[in-house]
Amino acid sequence: MVSLIITAICLGIFIYATQPEELRANRWVKIVFSTPAVWLIAQMATGGPAGGFMAVGCTLLLAFFWAPVISHYTSGWLLDQVQRFSSDEGGFRVDFTQARIHIDQRQFPEAIKAVRHELRKDPKNYEGHLLLAGLCRELRQPAEAMAALAVILDNPAATEEQKRVARAGQEELRNELGAVK
Repeated sequence: MVSLIITAICLGIFIYATQPEELRANRWVKIVFSTPAVWLIAQMATGGPAGGFMAVGCTLLLAFFWAPVISHYTSGWLLDQVQRFSSDEGGFRVDFTQARIHIDQRQFPEAIKAVRHELRKDPKNYEGHLLLAGLCRELRQPAEAMAALAVILDNPAATEEQKRVARAGQEELRNELGAVK
């Protein structure tokens, strides 16, 4: 009888300590029904009087009451894996936030790395190539800036307005190069 009481106390502490708030509903029912099952399984493990039929019944009872907890933690683990996968590459969509932070801090080489990282997700992205051209221009790398603008011009999906902006950028670069000579 003492071992049954100890089992119930331990289960109560376990349920309270390990379950998130939304899964604590009906915790007393879980304790009431899980305690004998855990106690019987412990008796079987230590050579007690319970037979194999009781072991199956106790296991099914535990599975029924603990399935929400198991599914909660399993789904949380799967979500973590998906988020880790997507964050390893910085997500699935192009996002130049990190590059803009580096630009605001005037860390242009880091900004270029961030833009190039994002352009691997969408190699013809207009915003990325325009940012890259501006950064290269800022770092006095006109050839790289011209190449970034050329990607925009060569992109059949680019709008006429985007192409007009790219041509104007190339013209400004040519004027700057002519003024330097």
